[in-house]
Amino acid sequence: MTLIGLRALVGRAARAALVSASLLVPATAGAQGQSFVRVTGSFEQLYDDNLFAAPLTAPQQPGLISRFGPAVEAGYRSIPVKLVVRYGFDAERHITLPELDEAIARQDALVDFAHQTKRLTLTVGTSYQETQAPRELNQQSLLAVGRARAQRITARPGLVYELTALTKVKLDHNFSADALAGGVSSATHVSRSGIDRRLDARNVVRFDYRFRNVAFSDGLEERSHLATAGWTFEIAPSTSVEIDAGPRVTRGSGGVEPEVSLVLKHRLRQGEFSFSYARTLDTAIGESGTIDVHRLGTVVSFVPTRYFTLTASPAWVSSARDVRRTVVHALDLEGRVRAT
Repeated sequence: MTLIGLRALVGRAARAALVSASLLVPATAGAQGQSFVRVTGSFEQLYDDNLFAAPLTAPQQPGLISRFGPAVEAGYRSIPVKLVVRYGFDAERHITLPELDEAIARQDALVDFAHQTKRLTLTVGTSYQETQAPRELNQQSLLAVGRARAQRITARPGLVYELTALTKVKLDHNFSADALAGGVSSATHVSRSGIDRRLDARNVVRFDYRFRNVAFSDGLEERSHLATAGWTFEIAPSTSVEIDAGPRVTRGSGGVEPEVSLVLKHRLRQGEFSFSYARTLDTAIGESGTIDVHRLGTVVSFVPTRYFTLTASPAWVSSARDVRRTVVHALDLEGRVRAT
């Protein structure tokens, strides 16, 4: 398992949600809200040119993978309460390496709860992910670590309090625990406190402070403090930009590094376009220590009809730790068909 031994090109193609069926159970009275159950199915065709993340100097094994499976989502919605529970799993069939076939290769489950009063909103979310492709959990860096059983557990309690009609105070805590078979496990805590202020119909400013603590199973522990200022500007009714930036201080590093996030969104006549840049601190599943991530990404979606959506998501990511640097070029193509 190595960060250097990663091919520069990682492709995912022809992802399609083929079957979708919904069953809505109406409420007997408006005050009681509405419950629902939704059953969906999906099929994906993926290509990986380096299944086991071998170094460039070693032989590499490409693979063509078919992935399919069902998911069930149920929930309840009323004016003050929202509850959603979801579980799904996927089987994998490897065209080139059938010995890697798995009946349950990926699982994901979540519970999301929200309660809203006149001025206070409380949210609690938990999730569980398990996969045979650990790269799926490295969402920022896209770093690959081969084929192994990996899992992630998260919890996200938070609250938002409206001081005035224009000012909100936000408090939340994100916890995640990552584990990889044969690798290093990690536990991450990120506590945030912040305030948002709407200046007018087109401008919102915010200030956030985050404390981050990451502990690894090999004994390494890293702590950092981050303060950012942000601005959301609606350039036009169909175009907006979000910018967040500030200094990050990591204990033991002896220096101050920038944290930057930029997102530009534009609604098209039949779709949406977005461009993003981020520089942040992240972890790679199965690896010890944090990495400095620079990421450029674009998402273009096209909706020719209400039943079909085509999405292309190219990305460029540079990840650095000490003197090691890895560059990943990725392209994700997705076609989604709505059956009902």
